[in-house]
Amino acid sequence: MNCNPNASQKSFRHVLSAAIFVVVLGVGVRFALTSFGHNFDFESYTIVATVTAQGGNVYHETDRYNYGPAWFNVLHGLQVLADRTGNPHNFRYFIVGLLTLVDLAIAWLIARRFSLLLGAVFFLNPISMFITGYHNQFDNFALLIGLIGVLWYEKHAAKEHLRAFIIFTCLLGLSLILKHVLLFFPIWIALRERGALRRFLALAVPYGLFLLSFLPYVKGGAAGIQQNVFLYASAANAPLLNAFTFGHRVSNDVGVAIFIVALVGVGVLARRLPLPYAFALYGAALVAFSSSIVIQYFAIPMLFLILFPSIWSVSAITIATAVLLTHFDGLYLAGRLHSSNLALVARNGVYAYAVCLALALATAIWKGTKRDSTSRQT
Repeated sequence: MNCNPNASQKSFRHVLSAAIFVVVLGVGVRFALTSFGHNFDFESYTIVATVTAQGGNVYHETDRYNYGPAWFNVLHGLQVLADRTGNPHNFRYFIVGLLTLVDLAIAWLIARRFSLLLGAVFFLNPISMFITGYHNQFDNFALLIGLIGVLWYEKHAAKEHLRAFIIFTCLLGLSLILKHVLLFFPIWIALRERGALRRFLALAVPYGLFLLSFLPYVKGGAAGIQQNVFLYASAANAPLLNAFTFGHRVSNDVGVAIFIVALVGVGVLARRLPLPYAFALYGAALVAFSSSIVIQYFAIPMLFLILFPSIWSVSAITIATAVLLTHFDGLYLAGRLHSSNLALVARNGVYAYAVCLALALATAIWKGTKRDSTSRQT
């Protein structure tokens, strides 16, 4: 076997140069987006960090926090760091820096598990750059912890060690404590697992850790936890359903019921997929069938959209980018340019996005089912 060390070194330099370019560009764009201002969520972060710094109970003192307790403690730590620099305005940059590192970690995991190209595509996709750099939402942080757990379990599942499974479920619980993006994913795991013990652990450990995390804040904060976390309804717009009701808005109760049934149904269909692909499918199903979609949710299905490319996935990314540019909670070009056409995109884009995402999901499931059927026949 002939081996040319010069060619190998040249190839490595090319890959390294490309990686540096991707990282510098992705980081630069994220920080550049902070110059366009901020929205409601960053104001909420400031309020929450201040309450925490003063020793208050966030769930009692404000209704502008809808997650588990981990994130407000992270915000408090970032605010302390910003204060120590002598410039409190650095709080925003520390948030963007942390979330950029999260995006970079996800990209690295994707590059290791799938390909360098997909890792680069993830880090440079416009949706993640915008949500991290401008919007500063942290769904990516919860997804990173979940993805670490998924890849850990995939690596160790063949050995059938119960310890590896418990570590996996603990990581899912930690993800929920940060933000409950993966609220229904333990159900998907229970549907995949064999044996009553593992199915029990798949549900008991993540949900148990999630509930236990609220205990220190129940005194004085129970009403806030109930109303602002567990009963929080967000926009209650059910875009996929309301895209076909011709102005007759679906009630939130109906939207939630259909969302749960659809999500469990997709979980059943995804049982035979390799776990990382099922994890990606979960993000798409969660958002596509959601009873409420706001623009930061666009970042949740990004792993799915790059792993399962189709005309529908490209359309979903394109529409989401247009909405982020035009929406009031985004760069608000519709208002800045006083454009009625852009206002139409901002107002209706989320419905078109939900439809395209659902079609991308259906295409992926159909191809997976067809592939599974073919492999069985052979």
